[in-house]
Amino acid sequence: MQSVFTTAQSRAFDKYLIEDIGIPSPALMENAARAALDVLQDWLGVPGTSEIVIVCGVGNNGGDGMALARLLIEQSHNVTVFLAGDKSKLSVDAKIQYEILSKLIDPDEIYTFEKAEDIIEIVDGVDIIIDALIGTGSNGAPRGAIAEGIKAIQMLQGVAGAKVLAIDIPSGFDADHGAFEADESSQHIVRADRTVSMAALKIGFYQADSKIFTGDVSIAALGAKPSFSEESKERAYLMNARDAANGIRAFRYTSSKMDRGRVLAVCGSRGMTGAAIMSASAALKTGCGLVTVAIPESQRTIVAQAMPELMTHGLNAETVGSPDLHAWDELQGEFKRADAILIGCGLPVILGTTALMLRIISNVEKPMVIDAGALSALQGHLDIIKNRKDPTILTPHIGELARLVDRPWQEVDRDRLEFGRQIAKEYGCIVVVKGEPVQTIASDGMAYINSTGNVGLATGGTGDVLAGMIVSLLAQTPDDPLIAARTGVYLHGLAGDFAAQEKTTHGMTATDVITYLPNAFKALGFK
Repeated sequence: MQSVFTTAQSRAFDKYLIEDIGIPSPALMENAARAALDVLQDWLGVPGTSEIVIVCGVGNNGGDGMALARLLIEQSHNVTVFLAGDKSKLSVDAKIQYEILSKLIDPDEIYTFEKAEDIIEIVDGVDIIIDALIGTGSNGAPRGAIAEGIKAIQMLQGVAGAKVLAIDIPSGFDADHGAFEADESSQHIVRADRTVSMAALKIGFYQADSKIFTGDVSIAALGAKPSFSEESKERAYLMNARDAANGIRAFRYTSSKMDRGRVLAVCGSRGMTGAAIMSASAALKTGCGLVTVAIPESQRTIVAQAMPELMTHGLNAETVGSPDLHAWDELQGEFKRADAILIGCGLPVILGTTALMLRIISNVEKPMVIDAGALSALQGHLDIIKNRKDPTILTPHIGELARLVDRPWQEVDRDRLEFGRQIAKEYGCIVVVKGEPVQTIASDGMAYINSTGNVGLATGGTGDVLAGMIVSLLAQTPDDPLIAARTGVYLHGLAGDFAAQEKTTHGMTATDVITYLPNAFKALGFK
């Protein structure tokens, strides 16, 4: 599982490499430069045929860039180096790289600049630009020569169509919070085609519109495996295929439907039977043994006809076709039989239905996934989550999360991870924040960032499918709710990726995700 660092964690790891492991800072720069060179290989072509511009700052990020310049010159590539401002301001380690480089090329050809035009006037055609202006060591908005360097890179991209590789992070990018394309500040961020991140991924890469600015991201190994210090709080990791495969239960050949997990889905109402059908169908397709859908009696036939493998239980209903508080007594037998419960998909927030959902959440001691209408019912009542003894998984989208924390959705959207952590830690639950990418947050604040999925999942019903998949895995492994949640998220995205390959992201729907679930299991090594 790959570590994902905040800016503070990145700095702490650099310090650890230098002071505890004993790797000198110039050696770290060499490692960074060699990793960047590897990432560049398919862009370079025959030596002498590509024009490469490297724009360096005076800090250690600029040192990385100058080390890379030397390696490229060694391979006989055409390289032009620019330095932001006065060389007397170089950091100690960047100065070492400058002095080495200046022995290989004329020091006058390491051009200093104050304005973007200083670069534009010298460059006569460019194929590749290396952004080595500022890394995670920077604070605040770019200014002075750094801001002008960013402007020059943008101008060269526009005029020459050059490809851009950013070292560590794109200059001007917030490594903790990412970037929003609509913000005025985004005009002062380099838009890289590729980013080579030092040692570990950055949490900002997975916030907001960051992919627009980072492009494809790779990691530069600096000499030791990235890890968090003992005092480091709020760790984050990127999920991968191995993590997901390890989270899926393998069944013995003697297994029966009774020991593969039994799910009760209290979902669906008049006009929203599709939510019940999709969530329950997804639960079955994710491997649990039995799924029962508890739905108003008037809608029961619709569900039964949609998928004959589903069991149904008819409930008392409001006049609008939604279950009411009288259904509580009717559900007692189903509660006892279930290994895990899903509640909320396709349920409206009306008086009787809300009262039923809150009673179920408060009083039923079974592992539970709370989605959609049940999340809305929890607004102002989150304390009942804190009092639950069994595992509880909340699966909000941004709007639902905003209502739970009682903040504007625009504010929550800018810091989804932090607001999700706030709920998870305060109320002792697992929170799956839906969006791009989906983030699964444990009750101690540990976060797992998903690495599968695509824009085709941004369509009605995919959230119901995800909730059904998570509750299915929860029923199969009720003692590992965190693993069930993060694995369900990965599988959901992977099935969506297979659906997109065949249907395109424009043409796929939520039910296609269910259809391609077997492909996802096969890809993870299951037969």
